[in-house]
Amino acid sequence: MIRGRKMPPEESDLPPEKDRQAVVVWLDAALAAADRAAPPDPGRVTIRRLNRAEYANTIRDLLGVEFNAAADFPADDVGYGFDNIGDVLTLSPMLMEKYVAAAEQIAAKAIVADAEGRKREQLPESHRRIIAVQPSADRSPDQAAAQILRRLATRAYRRPATDTEVERLVRLTGHVRAAGGSFESGIRTALEAILVSPHFLFRVELDPPGAGVIRELNEYELASRLSYFLWSSMPDDELFDLAGRGRLRAELDRQVRRMLADAKARALIENFAGQWLQLRNLEAIHPDKQQFPQFDDELRRAMRIEAEMFFEAIVRENRSVLELIDADYTFVNARLARFYGIEGVEGDHFRRVALDGDESVRARGGVLGLAATLAVTSNPTRTSPGAHHALCDFRRRRIGSNGSR
Repeated sequence: MIRGRKMPPEESDLPPEKDRQAVVVWLDAALAAADRAAPPDPGRVTIRRLNRAEYANTIRDLLGVEFNAAADFPADDVGYGFDNIGDVLTLSPMLMEKYVAAAEQIAAKAIVADAEGRKREQLPESHRRIIAVQPSADRSPDQAAAQILRRLATRAYRRPATDTEVERLVRLTGHVRAAGGSFESGIRTALEAILVSPHFLFRVELDPPGAGVIRELNEYELASRLSYFLWSSMPDDELFDLAGRGRLRAELDRQVRRMLADAKARALIENFAGQWLQLRNLEAIHPDKQQFPQFDDELRRAMRIEAEMFFEAIVRENRSVLELIDADYTFVNARLARFYGIEGVEGDHFRRVALDGDESVRARGGVLGLAATLAVTSNPTRTSPGAHHALCDFRRRRIGSNGSR
């Protein structure tokens, strides 16, 4: 940019030519001196608090309980356009109070405290999943509690629970029973403690003793990074099993394909694409009715679905990343097709269509041409045609005047 005289901008105070050349020479020398053989420094990762979506999904997958975090917790702070950035996901006293109240509410839904006398099939599925064993003649209440809580804490913390952690939880159940509570009440109280633990609320990656400045993620950390990126939730049993056997890294490609084929990968569309493409902002835009009389809630909904289906197709079908910019297809229903000027589309269901019409239709290929993207980056009374012109210029340069690639 400096060598090509594009920086600094012409309207700014320009440095003398000798200073410009001195900067160019210095940058060339610094870049040439970089040791490309040295491993890149990944930096330090701030421990990430679970955001609202991740919390709700994790509760669902851990306990089988539905919890509306969006209604009970305050909105997460946003950094760089995303609400899962560790540096901005703080923990205020008010949010901690919300977590304590949520833990009590969730534990009460998950475990029936007075289960004695009930048939097992009459108990909630979450209760049967958690209380997998009961005290018996050859199993003391503490032994049964330890068996239940070791598995529960391991899943909740996304790594093997330590003996000390399990013993502390078992002692808690003993205090409840000593005060006259049932075995199930003790497990429920221990579950509340698990749900307010930093090891549950945060995705913790602690350096082991003797770790160097740069270290490889262990298998459990890798499983959590993978699952929270693709599913916005905790690792499932298969990921846990592979991590425990030290096999996840070796089977990473297969696991990514499996996870993308899972229905939970919908979270990648809603959370990552929804924020990257600003689809969440679609509900907040209100184009001027006189300037854009064709815009209504039906079109707004169609715009969002098209963008989600387009991104999902590229991810699930393992298509080229270049199609994010230059695709020859999109997804429309009759309402959106009419808005685009695409003929031959009837009905409310969305289908893939080829963009083989005139230039205005072909320009709809890729995220820069999606109606949703253009809508959220425009003003209420006028569009912002810069991206459209840049995209058309890009396509002309790449495709050529005769249309050949």
